[in-house]
Amino acid sequence: MSWRKFFVMSGLLLISMWVLTALALVMYTTDSRQTINNYVIEIPEGTSELILLGQNPLNIDAAWDTFVGDSITLANSDVVSHTFGPWTVAAGATDQHILTNSLTSSYACSLHPSGAISLNVQPRNFDFGLTVKPALMLGIPTALVFTMGQKLREGLEQKDEEEHEPPAEEEPGLASV
Repeated sequence: MSWRKFFVMSGLLLISMWVLTALALVMYTTDSRQTINNYVIEIPEGTSELILLGQNPLNIDAAWDTFVGDSITLANSDVVSHTFGPWTVAAGATDQHILTNSLTSSYACSLHPSGAISLNVQPRNFDFGLTVKPALMLGIPTALVFTMGQKLREGLEQKDEEEHEPPAEEEPGLASV
């Protein structure tokens, strides 16, 4: 295989890997292009006592999956301040938090009986730049394996041709000594 053919095949493999990763990214992020959500958590008076008794009066999920741009509003009518993820809302206060960065983390939460929640904020729109690294990580090794396989096949074919080549005939009129 010539170097030119190697580079053409490598380029085609890289492009095909990029297309596959771009398609996966588009399929994975379809839900993220939905409308922006505002999650409102209303904390009535007496919530802290019910949580101390092991109840979940607000039916707060332990895992939250959201997208950048969504917001969480905490309206605290309880007599104590409450913590929800990285935010604390004072007693009698209302705070709104717009999710601006992608993150996945576990946090303390005074609104859940377990005392903790996990927050997973995913990017809202896909970025095709995210496809470059997987394409390179998959495309280059695939191209190298393909090239080694091609070289091995060519070597075996050449060896097979040499083994099956008929012996050279002598020219007429020349005597062997």
